[in-house]
Amino acid sequence: MGKIKTIMTVLPLACLSLGMNSCMKSDLDDIRKELQELENQINESASQDMSVSFDSEDVFYASPAGNEIALQLPETLKESEFSSITAMVSVLEGSDVQTRGIGDKWTVNVTKPSFDANGNVVPGSAKVAIKGTEDTNLSETFILQIIISTKDGKEMTGSHFVKYTAGTIASSVTDLTDNNITHLAWKGSITAEDFEYIRTNLKLLKVADLSMAETTEIPSKAFYDAASLRKVWLSSTITIIREKAFSNTGLEYIDLANVQEFENSVFVNCKNLKSIDIPASVTTLGRWIFEGCANLKDITLHEGLTTLSASTFYGCGITEIDIPTTVSEIPDYCFGETKLTTITIPSTVKSVGFGAFFGCTDLTSANIEADLNEIPPLMFYICSSLQIVNLPESITSIGNDVFVNCPLKFENNKLVIPSKVESIGERAFSDCKSITSIELPEGLKEIKPTAFGNIENISEIVLPSTLEKMADCAFCYYNSSKLSKVTFKGTTPPEVIYNTDADGNYSKPNVEKMQSCQVYVPASAIEAYKESEWFKGTYAYDSQSYPGLTVYFNEDNLNAIE
Repeated sequence: MGKIKTIMTVLPLACLSLGMNSCMKSDLDDIRKELQELENQINESASQDMSVSFDSEDVFYASPAGNEIALQLPETLKESEFSSITAMVSVLEGSDVQTRGIGDKWTVNVTKPSFDANGNVVPGSAKVAIKGTEDTNLSETFILQIIISTKDGKEMTGSHFVKYTAGTIASSVTDLTDNNITHLAWKGSITAEDFEYIRTNLKLLKVADLSMAETTEIPSKAFYDAASLRKVWLSSTITIIREKAFSNTGLEYIDLANVQEFENSVFVNCKNLKSIDIPASVTTLGRWIFEGCANLKDITLHEGLTTLSASTFYGCGITEIDIPTTVSEIPDYCFGETKLTTITIPSTVKSVGFGAFFGCTDLTSANIEADLNEIPPLMFYICSSLQIVNLPESITSIGNDVFVNCPLKFENNKLVIPSKVESIGERAFSDCKSITSIELPEGLKEIKPTAFGNIENISEIVLPSTLEKMADCAFCYYNSSKLSKVTFKGTTPPEVIYNTDADGNYSKPNVEKMQSCQVYVPASAIEAYKESEWFKGTYAYDSQSYPGLTVYFNEDNLNAIE
């Protein structure tokens, strides 16, 4: 009796470039043909037809409801010759058909052949039952290998291509007769109507295996509100996930394959999602994708991503993230109210939007490598743990509310405004109470209301000669201010910017501490300052129940620069 060996063969190179699914039918046929030819050669040389075959050469799709394959053994096999039958599952990996251990993913149970009274094998009595796990998706192709050993030490073999899913395999909604399905694998074309049927009717669905679904997109709200959904595999043909496709689900894992774009709110409130790897194929991420994903700590972005959107990561649980160098803009509120602890903005970023890190209360340090033109409004608003941040020398303006309530720490507690800055916005450094001194550059033209409000420990400020406008409450807010000396280096008093509330109505500032300040100006400009509103006062606030003259500085405290 001839010994038939396990046969190794190489898949065509086309499969490597086109992918296994696109080549599967023709290439599996080629492999079968080659396997059969080699088996025939071995059998012919042994002068006996001793091989294991199957009812069909088609790929066997197995599930818990149908996982048994009948074996066709040679009619000449006798009970007196038979020793044992074994079966194992191998995996198609890379470009080779390989036999390897696959851990706990498969169990294989063999039913030995029966023999009649004459010792002849009973047809169809030998069977193999295979079972994978819920981690076995339908796009994976495996090889079931059968080996029959005879008592004289010879072997006969057979092999069959198999696929497996841990649940129901469906090609249309007509296959879905049980609404209690928990595991579903879809094979073939799937439409928006099919997704709607699944979402509406399969309320217990835990695993959706779309690895062999023929579609280019996951439609809007495909699994919206599917609270039981835990795991999803996508096919390599899916390139876009539409708005709210997985919002409000119990999703824990998703295989994103070749997705290139995520629309808005795709994973909103997926509270079980802990990590996600956005594939390198993705170029665009929409708005609010991960909002409410409080347990999502780990998001991996790859080079090639070019476009983030406003609020892309807003409200998710990430603690750190690497921004790819292919991203040139961080839009408005992009990382707002996340759990980031540190952030580096790479040099390739050209602009940052409003509130990019708004409300990141765990953020302790921000390294800005980018040559930004401005620190935009609300960029680090109420980042109440932020201590370390660098202000790029390239910036020309610092926007409104940038560092409100940030415990910033600088060397010797001294804030040095970069040399190119021309404007400092409203409340830019308000409540940054650790600052004890400020250095303002020549070239600065404007300081807006309460830019440095409620910084209690500033006792002295020097205003550059280039200053053209300054709010009357730029350095005052509460009576606790220690400001006692103000130096104006300009020979022309800066224009007064009046304080207003959020609605634009005049709001009289607390100027009591200003009136006790010693004020220093160039000797040649003393008379000009005496005649300015800084010393003559203003009636600007009369219309809002503030009668009488509002005086800022006391003329008795006016001095020439020392």
